[in-house]
Amino acid sequence: MKKRYFPDQVIFNGKKSCVVPYSKPGIELTITIKKYLETFITNEGYFPKVILLENHGIIVCGNTIDECVIATEICDKSAEIFNNTMNKISLSNEHIDDLLNDKHEQYRINKL
Repeated sequence: MKKRYFPDQVIFNGKKSCVVPYSKPGIELTITIKKYLETFITNEGYFPKVILLENHGIIVCGNTIDECVIATEICDKSAEIFNNTMNKISLSNEHIDDLLNDKHEQYRINKL
C-alpha cells in the first residue's frame, strides 16, 4: 500500500513515524518497540515524534506537553482523513519536501 501523507502531519509530526507491528502487551511489546525504534533511529538518523503501535495506539514524543498534545491531535486528524478518503488524497514526496522547506511552514514549526 502506498504511504499517505497530509500537510499538518508532515509539518508537526515529521516525514516519518516509527511503525511497530503488533506484539502481546507486556515484555514482548516492550522488546518489539525497542527493536523497531533502534532500527528507525539507525535508518533515519533521528528519534521519531510519533511511534505507531499496531492494534495498541500511539506514543508521542516532544519537548513540552503542548507539543505532545499537538502531535496526538495531528495523528488523530491524519487517521480520520485517511479513513475518510482511503486512496484518494495524499502528498507526493515533492509536496512533502516543498512543505518542509517553505519559510512560512518553518514559522509554524518554530512556534512549537
